[in-house]
Amino acid sequence: MTDLPAHKARPAELADCLRRHWSIEAVHHIRDVTWREDARRARIGALPVVLGCLADIARQALAAAGWANLASGRRAHTDPDKALQLHRIPQIST
Repeated sequence: MTDLPAHKARPAELADCLRRHWSIEAVHHIRDVTWREDARRARIGALPVVLGCLADIARQALAAAGWANLASGRRAHTDPDKALQLHRIPQIST
């Protein structure tokens, strides 16, 4: 967790580092489990970064729309029309 000697690492600072680490891990867990990021085979150029950004945008949109369970929200918006409604984008009549 730190390379500081024990007499210089204050408990409050260590606790803060630990909390920050686990808040990042929570986001990574969502990206890995809900969006299956680790299973992606995209390895070309910036594609992995772009897909990660799109997953973060979708995660934030679902959270802003009130979905506490993001996996459930993801499953509920696999239909393109529902995804457009989530972002308040009007549907184009064909």
